[in-house]
Amino acid sequence: MDTKLFSNIRLRQILNDLKRRPEDAARELKISHTKIKKILNGKANLDFKTVKKIIKIWPVQVDSLINHKFFYKKSPDIKIFTKKQSLKTSRIIKRNGKDYYEYRDTVMEKFAPFRPEWIRTICKVNNNKPTNKKVIWNKGHLLHQFTYFVGNINFYYVNDKGAKSVAKMKTGDSMYISPYVPHSFASRDNLENFIIALTYLDKVTPQLQDNLTLIGNLNAKKILVDVKDGSKINKDLIKRFKNNLLLTDEEISKRLKKIKKNNVYEKYSNILGVNTKDVLAFDKRDKVTINKKNNSNKWYFPNSRQKTFQISELASSKFVPDAKSIEINVLKNSLNADLYLLQEVKASNNLNEKNILFDQINQIDGEKRNFGNCIISFGPEINRTEINTKYKGSLIVSEIILADTKIAVINLYGILTAISKNQKTVAPNIHNMLSDLTPIFLGWSDEKFKSFILAGDFNVDKRMDTTEGMYWRKGMRTSQIIFERIEDFLLEDCLIKKYPNFVRTFRNKSGRDKVPWQIDHMFASKDLYNKLQKIEVLENTETSALSDHYPIIAEFDIK
Repeated sequence: MDTKLFSNIRLRQILNDLKRRPEDAARELKISHTKIKKILNGKANLDFKTVKKIIKIWPVQVDSLINHKFFYKKSPDIKIFTKKQSLKTSRIIKRNGKDYYEYRDTVMEKFAPFRPEWIRTICKVNNNKPTNKKVIWNKGHLLHQFTYFVGNINFYYVNDKGAKSVAKMKTGDSMYISPYVPHSFASRDNLENFIIALTYLDKVTPQLQDNLTLIGNLNAKKILVDVKDGSKINKDLIKRFKNNLLLTDEEISKRLKKIKKNNVYEKYSNILGVNTKDVLAFDKRDKVTINKKNNSNKWYFPNSRQKTFQISELASSKFVPDAKSIEINVLKNSLNADLYLLQEVKASNNLNEKNILFDQINQIDGEKRNFGNCIISFGPEINRTEINTKYKGSLIVSEIILADTKIAVINLYGILTAISKNQKTVAPNIHNMLSDLTPIFLGWSDEKFKSFILAGDFNVDKRMDTTEGMYWRKGMRTSQIIFERIEDFLLEDCLIKKYPNFVRTFRNKSGRDKVPWQIDHMFASKDLYNKLQKIEVLENTETSALSDHYPIIAEFDIK
């Protein structure tokens, strides 16, 4: 790394621009000829005392002499910023003394103009009026902003007519706002809704801001074009170039007669000696553009025959043509999993019994259901293990053999059943299923298993014991007892390995859930738990579109 604060090479460039020989520079700076030559050859440092002389006697800014390598390393080709790193930057932003946003940094690079932030909307509104008193507005900012929405969030903004407006945004929706548009955001429910707000500078760089400040307000107004009035833009642009050449109306009229072109802008561009585009009027500027997911342009990549990705065009502005945003949905089986455990699915006509086990659910309580449980294998051979249970379709036990280890893979769906006219519950059914599985866990069945995976949609969360609900009672240990029974079979909770508290696996589409429920679970015997390399709950726009559950993805290192 170059350790010099000021650049010798930059000084050589400046002397060349100012038509100064080394001896001229030495004389004007009042330093020896030998010293200036050593500086220019890189054998001596350009010191601060000499720099002060340079900017005092010559029309040079100190920035022109800075060696930027002194401050910066080479920009990386790829930069990764993890969730853990992002969480460390968490800070609560208050407005009017109340918690309003939670901010977290995302990946940024000092040489890139983009500043993306993860922002959780803490403020919750009970109506969608733009004049809602709970909503606290900002005054806008210099930066352009692109925003991607996750959850049910209201976007408040001032429209072109100066009136307060609101747009009801959902997951996958997006918007663009130009600088200095007052705006705000608020949630419509109690879930963890958030936005990805990407702000960036365009042409109004800090250097340009400095230059505008130096020339003053009056001169700045003379050179800036007001884009609000479309009818004046052409005239203002032509007037600017006309004044630069001190052209009179008389001279312009004379030149117009000599030019044989039909297009008026081509005529003026020839007269003024500029490109045609330089005198064209701007399109009407939309300060706010809103893109709804359902109405966005979509196409397949690389083509409609090889549908590897689906591309969705998000909000943008024609005034910043290079700043485009897209959403990429992976359509191929990127998980490449060996086993899939599915609940509440319908049978396909293309069932291959060699790699698919499917059971339609029984009418346990007289209620007919048109779905069941399924286990699909793209790797090891799977064989059904018969058990004595009335919960066919809610419980499937399969056998796989990996590395000479016989593993019982159990897919469980916690079926809700009616116990009265107004009450349904899942607890008795899960207890009954665990009792049916007891011979397998304890080695009493004909099949001798030493390794187990138990996973599925249990419809149970430990926190239900402390929360009043439709299917459970607050203050009882109904849920806790279920998990204690599973623990008694010497099974480990796999999700705890990454999520020591809780992680949301289910979302109520109505948005009525007060708690981000974790009702899907995975348990494994100690030997397999020790081989668990990775586990995560996959929550993204694609999984949200497919189901109201988020899949659990687990990777076991079984050689």
